[in-house]
Amino acid sequence: MNNLRFLIVPLLILGYFSFFQEIPSEERREKKQNLLRVLPAFRPEECDWAIRKFICLRCLKNGKQYAQNIIFDSEDRPMRIHGCFSERDGFIPVNEGRDHSTDFEE
Repeated sequence: MNNLRFLIVPLLILGYFSFFQEIPSEERREKKQNLLRVLPAFRPEECDWAIRKFICLRCLKNGKQYAQNIIFDSEDRPMRIHGCFSERDGFIPVNEGRDHSTDFEE
């Protein structure tokens, strides 16, 4: 009887953990949502820390805030879209080409 207990208890524990490990991964796949990060920058020197400084400066020039829309794809690799955010217009993606001026005129 003791030998049977040493066999059954590990099987029950293994079954318990293998069953409940599948549920969170399924929930995680269903609950994936995009993340909008609006970063507080109100002066040009505050854009020094931005991932895309020239986009941050362009947003400030237009009276908006620098923001990132982070999209989580099916392979758990985030994709970042950089742009500007305002309460009125929401998130507006900005072309990441450097064909526009980054000069900030006060």
